[in-house]
Amino acid sequence: MTAVFLAVLACHAAAAEDARDVVDEAARAMGVNGLTSIALAGTGAYGDIGQSRRISFGFASTAIGNFTRTIDFAHSTIVTDDQNRYFIEQALSEPRTLVGDSLAQSKKKPKVIGVEEMLVLGDASVSAELHHLLKVDHSDGMLVAYLPDEKILFAADIDVPAPGQPPGQALLSLFRNVDRLKLEFDQYVTSRPGQALPRAELVKLAQEPH
Repeated sequence: MTAVFLAVLACHAAAAEDARDVVDEAARAMGVNGLTSIALAGTGAYGDIGQSRRISFGFASTAIGNFTRTIDFAHSTIVTDDQNRYFIEQALSEPRTLVGDSLAQSKKKPKVIGVEEMLVLGDASVSAELHHLLKVDHSDGMLVAYLPDEKILFAADIDVPAPGQPPGQALLSLFRNVDRLKLEFDQYVTSRPGQALPRAELVKLAQEPH
């Protein structure tokens, strides 16, 4: 039994080494050794599968005409709700056993900022406020971003219902939080389905009958 166990361990170690060789060779072939940042750009569509609250509403799809995002793996600071901070710190601190990515090789500890109630970011030209949302059924660890000068409110993962479709509890909770925080906004931007709406239109959608 001991010999079989050692043989399994040896095979597992050999397979791990083979996997590292394959990934390393692929990285060299693509010229991405030492990669520390990546930029994503493109067009496409965004859809919410299973998010409709009435069976008569089918698959909702929203076209994305222009998408660009840059991620700096070596120097990024993650700002999140404080409820999520411990998990993210632990997840990013775990060893990478398959291939030595740039973050693992740098030996740097991930920089994570947890927002308990409010955090103000910005410079001389722009200011942004991050606020913790209370009693949102969707998640206990959500933030809302508010640009006071531009009067823009942004919340990820709180969808806007289609006309005639009842509002979700997350959207109703968002309005309760906005009133509590006294956030005077003119435009609402959401990542689901990725659109901007005037406040008056959003209020009308939130008042659709259940």
